[in-house]
Amino acid sequence: MTTTASTGRTTAADVGLLILRAAPGLVVAVHGASEMLGWFGGNNFAADVHYYASLGYTPAKLWAIVSGVTEIGGGLLLTLGLLTPLAAAAVMGVMLNAVVAGQIPYGFLRSGGDFVAAIGLAAVGIACTGPGTISFDRRRSWLPGKLNSTVFSLVLGLGLGAVVLIIRAAR
Repeated sequence: MTTTASTGRTTAADVGLLILRAAPGLVVAVHGASEMLGWFGGNNFAADVHYYASLGYTPAKLWAIVSGVTEIGGGLLLTLGLLTPLAAAAVMGVMLNAVVAGQIPYGFLRSGGDFVAAIGLAAVGIACTGPGTISFDRRRSWLPGKLNSTVFSLVLGLGLGAVVLIIRAAR
């Protein structure tokens, strides 16, 4: 299949990457707004703080804020294809924590872990492919020199997600 750069036209692959990037990005952003702001039928912030405390995150209020801001910001940036390596890393880190702390202990499939894992893996896929040509990042090179944006995104997202889990386990 020809690319947009060589033909000047949008291809099916371009549209496919937009959908594969925007769908999980919007889901994550809406989920974050639901938890943090009570939008879209969500609970109030106090309920979210209580949930984080029940999962062992302390101080729960801090981690609820970090999670909400990361979900809203990372999800919107992923949807737009803007700062994509950072956006994918943000979504990966949050989903790693969601699966490990919020899904596996309560029955992976029964608690919706399959859905959460699929969102996280979509972020991994976007980190590997890039955002596509229908994005704000379409002509942007993100990292200086020979540093690979895929490796950067994977190390940052999964690394910080793991650090948060380690901090949680240490308390």
